Amino acid sequence: MGPVRTRCRHCAVRLATRTSGLCRRCYETPGVRGLYPSPHAGRYARRGELDFFGAAPLPLPTAALPGTAAKVLVLEARAARREQLFHPDDAARPLEERNLEVLAFILLADEEEEL
Repeated sequence: MGPVRTRCRHCAVRLATRTSGLCRRCYETPGVRGLYPSPHAGRYARRGELDFFGAAPLPLPTAALPGTAAKVLVLEARAARREQLFHPDDAARPLEERNLEVLAFILLADEEEEL
């Protein structure tokens, strides 16, 4: 007994030949393919929020520091609401901490050049 062949999810007349469960004619009909997404999430499948362009509203500032899990959650929520991801008054790390990181990077680069 061979593989089970299913009918098209859209027209239910022809045999499905695509992974989305559609026949070729329905798959190539404009607007139909988007109604029946493929059950296989491939390497290039869309994930997360889709990119958007245009003027986005400015969100409320946050006290979450950059690089923390809290800041990531804030960014995800802003993307879901289609707001700008960053606010000019968002919390930032203290200047001294950033300067120490830059200094450490420069010292590491100097040490690698000496080797």
